[in-house]
Amino acid sequence: MGFVSGAGLAVVLCSVSSPNPLYLPLSLGASFQASYITQPYLWMLDNFSQFNACVIMCATTAIGVYWVNGLLFLLVDIFHRPQALNQFKIQPKKGFDVYDMKLLRKVVINLLTNQLFVVIPCCFIYAWLTERGYGFRVTREIPSAGEMFRDYVRFALGDEVIFYYGHAMLHTKFFYNSVHKIHHEFTAPVALVASYCHPFEMLIGNVFPLSLMGIFLNVHMYTMTVWVIFAVLGTQLHHCGYHWPWIPSWDEQPEFHDFHHEKFDSNFGTMGWLDNLHGTSTKYNKHLKEKYRTLGKEPPKYARHLQLIGLAALSFLPLSVFDMLP
Repeated sequence: MGFVSGAGLAVVLCSVSSPNPLYLPLSLGASFQASYITQPYLWMLDNFSQFNACVIMCATTAIGVYWVNGLLFLLVDIFHRPQALNQFKIQPKKGFDVYDMKLLRKVVINLLTNQLFVVIPCCFIYAWLTERGYGFRVTREIPSAGEMFRDYVRFALGDEVIFYYGHAMLHTKFFYNSVHKIHHEFTAPVALVASYCHPFEMLIGNVFPLSLMGIFLNVHMYTMTVWVIFAVLGTQLHHCGYHWPWIPSWDEQPEFHDFHHEKFDSNFGTMGWLDNLHGTSTKYNKHLKEKYRTLGKEPPKYARHLQLIGLAALSFLPLSVFDMLP
């Protein structure tokens, strides 16, 4: 495997989930095909039918990672040291009451309902499609880093389109009042409530953006499994309420989505370019200018446009270009 393509893939995975020191071994292992990542995948293929392996890998990675990472973030709030952590908190005067058992019970019931009645049924449908050649490619051969890199660039672009327009639809009067209002009960969210929502929103706003590009592109099952892991980590980062010191200064997440929860009618996407196109980031851009003016600095310019142009260009490169990298 080429070092450059493997390193590039690791960068993409870190960008999706933030370069968290806890996630770095996972991203490097997935990018350079470490045995602790590839062996569980191969074991699943050896011990289960293709249908069952597809269901189990899709469901366990999405649900398992969500709970493990979400509870780890919750521990941060349980053992919160204001003098040390408030400097990283985006809305320091607001928070999630981790000792409110009634609230926690409500969140847990909602999450389990969505996972049992939305996520798992979708996994069965995707497995059914895979068996008939319309879903994911399931082989013992692990895809190259170049192939995964190219697929993830396309995922990022497709995810933004599906998520933005689905999310914007949920903010229309009818869907907001009957569906999306549930998710916005938390104006200062935490990682565990990232998918706290109505079941219809779980499908339109979470499952479809995360998975449909994998179906359309007929990507490898290993590629899809790794993507699910890091996409879930990234979604929870966007809702965690903290800008950690390891997040690059040019990365506007999780502030970008946190601002959406604070103001409701701004920042419907994740990357920002569709928000700029449709004018739904105007409030956020004004907020940034005021923030940087207070700090005596100039806000970064054109970062999102360069990001979009770079991703779009990479998505059209033939796979042979990536495989030729050293």
